[in-house]
Amino acid sequence: ALWRYDKQEFVWVFAIGAAGLMAAALRYRLRGLRDMDALHDKAATETNVTPITIFSSVPMCWALIVWFAGLHGLIEQQFDAQNHVAMHVAAVAGSILLFEFAGTGLQWIALRRTQWLLTFAMLLAGIHLAAHGISPFRHAQFFAWAMAFSISAWVLFRQERESVTWAAAAQHIALFVLGLWLAGDEAVRRADEAGLSLSWQTALAGFTVAGGIAVATWGMVRRIWPFKAHADIFRRWAILPLMLLALLWTLLANSICDGTSTPLPYLPILNPLDLAQLLLLAASVWAISDIDKNSALSSDATRILTLAFAAAAFLWVNAALLRTVHQWVGVPFELHALLHSLIAQAALSLLWTTTALVLMLAAGRTKSRAWWMAGAALLGLVVLKLFLNDIGNSGTERVVSFIGVGVLLMVIGYV
Repeated sequence: ALWRYDKQEFVWVFAIGAAGLMAAALRYRLRGLRDMDALHDKAATETNVTPITIFSSVPMCWALIVWFAGLHGLIEQQFDAQNHVAMHVAAVAGSILLFEFAGTGLQWIALRRTQWLLTFAMLLAGIHLAAHGISPFRHAQFFAWAMAFSISAWVLFRQERESVTWAAAAQHIALFVLGLWLAGDEAVRRADEAGLSLSWQTALAGFTVAGGIAVATWGMVRRIWPFKAHADIFRRWAILPLMLLALLWTLLANSICDGTSTPLPYLPILNPLDLAQLLLLAASVWAISDIDKNSALSSDATRILTLAFAAAAFLWVNAALLRTVHQWVGVPFELHALLHSLIAQAALSLLWTTTALVLMLAAGRTKSRAWWMAGAALLGLVVLKLFLNDIGNSGTERVVSFIGVGVLLMVIGYV
């Protein structure tokens, strides 16, 4: 096999690998018959005595190495470089499907358990694409990835039902994260090539994260495989990291993106960036509710997570307001310019007062002391801002700010 590989006679290498697998299968069957004859002599009742291991024999390991080496050589030799990754993924997927059928027919568990090689190959392919900046779905590569994900899911489902699979939960998490990465990376690349703004690209990344949180939560709420079978693992190793990523996205997106939505006109809230943020917050709230209901985290951890997303929501509302000032008034989306903009400062004062009013109203209805204290603290911050910052300004903006805050304070006092 090595000589043939060195001569680049990859068809022969592949044929030798196939012959090796058939020889290993024959050895497995003969060994099984021999063991069953021995047990029959001892009046044994068990018919499957072959040890269940990842690889049942050294010949099978050798045959698999030669099999995949032959496939690798054929792909490198017969296909364009731009299709190498997709063809490798498709070749491994097809091989695993064949091994699943053959292993089922021969009752060869070790051959079926080679399924993990497909997950490993897909992860390697994803890392290669990311490292070299290659789009994952170009040149019909989408079909190769769709084939690989479909075969992997189908084989895992069969094997989990029969308690055959190896490290099923870890494989599901890896495939779920890989799928999100490929989808998000492709969307951002397409937006960049189309000349769309940074806000569009960031929004598409946010939609991907929100979709991941929502799909996983929906699967657990509806008790759908594989989320039902590995609910705790998905909550801790998929949803929770995605929620932390959502918090990081919120911080970065609202700090660097000015909301430009060309070719669409900018509308507050109804623009790609704000819609992505809304979906992220909604999906995260749903996930926190599911986590709290199933006690997946301690009450303190859930409370901290809730407060973190409340702070993220407040940050987003402020950033959305400042983006609107930037888009409609023309104030540069820079910290220095926004801090010295009379319109921006007046708008922030009114927003903070309104937020305090909402918090106090909610506190009155739910009898929540924490919400009331948060509203009171925000209200105190508004008053402090008025006298330390806004009072030094001149013009209509200062008048509007003081009158608006005063009216809202009267409403709060009345309520």
